[in-house]
Amino acid sequence: MIEQQATVMSIEGDQLVLEAETQSSCQSCEVKSGCGTSVLAKWVGKKFTRFQAKNTVQASVGDQVVVGLSETALLQGSLAIYFLPLLGMIVFALVANI
Repeated sequence: MIEQQATVMSIEGDQLVLEAETQSSCQSCEVKSGCGTSVLAKWVGKKFTRFQAKNTVQASVGDQVVVGLSETALLQGSLAIYFLPLLGMIVFALVANI
């Protein structure tokens, strides 16, 4: 399970609007001093991502919650985002070639 701590920004019906800090892996990298990505990450600063989730824990505005995503859901989402368009392009190319 991949977990991330988020802050409740607002509540819309039964949905929480959450804000989580986007974390870079640069902090644990051994070559961060000589890497352009690390320099760019420091220059841009912290980034935050807003998303919604169902309020199953009765959280209120300002609360810190932990949001979890299973590895299976991550894999399925990655396949849907990357593999399906690639498969569509191959099928289209084959149909267009006929």
